[in-house]
Amino acid sequence: MNNNQEFLNVFNSIEKKLREDIGASNGVNFYTLLKENSKKNKLIKQYRSELETMGDLRNIIVHGNIESPYAIATEGTIERINFIQKQLVNPTKILDVFSKDVTGVKEEESLSNVLSIVNKNKYSQFPVIGKDGFNGLITENGITNWLARNVEEDIVSIKATTVKDILEDEEENESYGILYSQDTLYDVLETFEKVDHTGSRTFIIVVLNSPKKEIFLEDIYTILTPWDLDRIYSELGLEV
Repeated sequence: MNNNQEFLNVFNSIEKKLREDIGASNGVNFYTLLKENSKKNKLIKQYRSELETMGDLRNIIVHGNIESPYAIATEGTIERINFIQKQLVNPTKILDVFSKDVTGVKEEESLSNVLSIVNKNKYSQFPVIGKDGFNGLITENGITNWLARNVEEDIVSIKATTVKDILEDEEENESYGILYSQDTLYDVLETFEKVDHTGSRTFIIVVLNSPKKEIFLEDIYTILTPWDLDRIYSELGLEV
């Protein structure tokens, strides 16, 4: 099988899936299939431009001379279309890329303990666990802002100040969303894309093992921040 034959085989399988996913008739062209699928499929939304280019290549190949084609699919193109086709069938999930890794703090913990964790582990955000479970996030930025506001009044006691004190005054304590470890990296991208970043607010995604009414530390799989986007784009072969 030559490159063009392999390309056409994979392309046809993608086109068939796009058609089946929206129940389109055979008369609907590939570009319309992409447009309609991108409205409901996060993956197609991300790869739509590439697939449109591959549609152009398909048209050139099939309308050319088989013995002397107008274009030949490169090894890179073959690798890429195979990757996209596999993503369509089994998209990369959060747990495929990120391992379970989270450090939480209790509401009654002192600020000095939290600062020690920040210094030792270089973490910049922590889920806060109260008696009823997850109670929001405390961030490095939030701590810095809290210190800046209170130092002016010279009333800061790092040992006496608790996580609860900072959380109550934390501007970013609602700036997070919830996803699950089985969700895809495309869900992560879409969630970040929907966020309207304003001022110093930094959106964070709390990833749970599974849906829970009451969330405790063991239920949290990991935490994703905008700093993880470069890795996600790299894993999916997308440009930042």
